[in-house]
Amino acid sequence: GEVVVEGKALNNIQLGYAMTVHKCITDDTWIYTDKGLKQMHELNNGAEVGEFRGITNDIMVYNGSELERPKSFYNAGVSPIKKIVTNKGYQINATEEHGIDIVRGDELVRVRADELRVGDRLAISMENNVFGDNTKLPEEWNKQSKLDIRSKRYNKPTEMTKDFARFLGYMVADGTVARKTIKFSKRNREVSEDFRRVVFDIFGYHKEHLPFRKSGDHMYEVGSADIANFCRNIEGIHPHNKFVPQCVLEAPEEFQREFLKAVFEDGTVNVKNDRFDHIEMSAKDELLIDQIRMMLLNMGIISTKKLRMRKHKDGKVFPQYHLYIYKFDSVVYERKIGFISHEKNDRLSMCCVDYGYKQSGVIVNKEYGKLFVDEITSIDDGVENTYCLEMPLTHKFIQNGIHAYNCQGSTIKCVIFALPYHYLLNTKELVYTGMTRASEMQYIITSPRSFK
Repeated sequence: GEVVVEGKALNNIQLGYAMTVHKCITDDTWIYTDKGLKQMHELNNGAEVGEFRGITNDIMVYNGSELERPKSFYNAGVSPIKKIVTNKGYQINATEEHGIDIVRGDELVRVRADELRVGDRLAISMENNVFGDNTKLPEEWNKQSKLDIRSKRYNKPTEMTKDFARFLGYMVADGTVARKTIKFSKRNREVSEDFRRVVFDIFGYHKEHLPFRKSGDHMYEVGSADIANFCRNIEGIHPHNKFVPQCVLEAPEEFQREFLKAVFEDGTVNVKNDRFDHIEMSAKDELLIDQIRMMLLNMGIISTKKLRMRKHKDGKVFPQYHLYIYKFDSVVYERKIGFISHEKNDRLSMCCVDYGYKQSGVIVNKEYGKLFVDEITSIDDGVENTYCLEMPLTHKFIQNGIHAYNCQGSTIKCVIFALPYHYLLNTKELVYTGMTRASEMQYIITSPRSFK
């Protein structure tokens, strides 16, 4: 028979042959999994552009209330996107039809990315407490290198420990790895001495000399080609390429806290008018700041990210990313993480004085627990590689901390669903997808044989 569409109804026709495509997010989007904090591209199992490929490993992805097993990974290729940024710098880059939750009253309302407006309030998932459980360090780190026969061999860790997590935090913050040495320097002698202790506990290396330099810092140099070679295998601690090593992102909470404690020794605790004001740290590497923010958010700590342009001595201008933790969230930081130096801890303890700090912008949703509500301040257009996951139960997962959906959850009021293929190509999955796209009415056009 015929399906007749007349008059104004013609204006409502949408091309729906690819309704599960292009509702995706960029490949650098952070997601919480039972294997630790990961970016979307890390879950790609070889899917070509335009291809769904089943996920065969046992990874579980956090959907906002619990861990859920994704069914498949989708590669959408290069797509137009909306770059959505909130007041505190939380960001999601999504294709125009991607579903994102905003808060109206105390309720979550799903809106397409291209329907979002400046001033809309995004739902940020906080205090998820989703961590990995991996404590084994990569075996390749311990491969024996060709060293001079006179070079002394030292202990090498094979398992994550609190001291090793602290060591990595120190190296990301202020460490230097060279061909035959590693170095660490801080103005606070207490911190440099703690680094010396950690190095001895991990590797068995010790040197008494801790010189105070003209630059105003105490430097501890590990003069071992063996240890330097081990450290060169660790991504994230090299000069001009600082980020959180993967072994930390996959580790249990206690080790992540120890890493953060050390890396924040590179930050400052700011006091104004004899009152605590905020915690601050900065880095040239945006990746490092984004990783730390996602780790903090997972522990229930809201932070603010800002970009400032700095001028070098030679006149060149370069970007520097700043992370701020204010008021109530500093209290949470003090309770869960803290600092290593007594000086910073004493300053931080001022935030626990009863100044009337309140947890503003936080609501409790009956389904998803604690949510931080943050206003959108900018929406820009762009073009990037985009991916998505098929989450078969809830059709959503947390993306850069934001409540958002996957490509399987969209609907249109009326769907005309055609099955023109050979019956062997028509699958239950295709029929399910087509039939669940309609919210009010559906027409199925097919042959009796194909339908049967």
